[in-house]
Amino acid sequence: MNKYTQLSCKERVVIYNGKKNGLSIREIAVSIGRSQSTVSRELKRNSDFIGYLYPEKAQQVTDKRKARHGTKISRNPSLVRNTLSKN
Repeated sequence: MNKYTQLSCKERVVIYNGKKNGLSIREIAVSIGRSQSTVSRELKRNSDFIGYLYPEKAQQVTDKRKARHGTKISRNPSLVRNTLSKN
């Protein structure tokens, strides 16, 4: 089973250019080696009323969304206790 990884800024640039050039989601997905659902989800999450955001802006939105949740350790009290007891 492959481990899921976040899209990189380079991949977002390819998605942006693909949309700008009128490529289908399938064609974009093949070009970056990702599934169609990943590209579709990216376009849905990082689009506004004008269209897909510039890659840098899409990356900023993603980073902000990710930071909002905090770390896995900070969300779980037993992990916090374990981490503190080891230090």
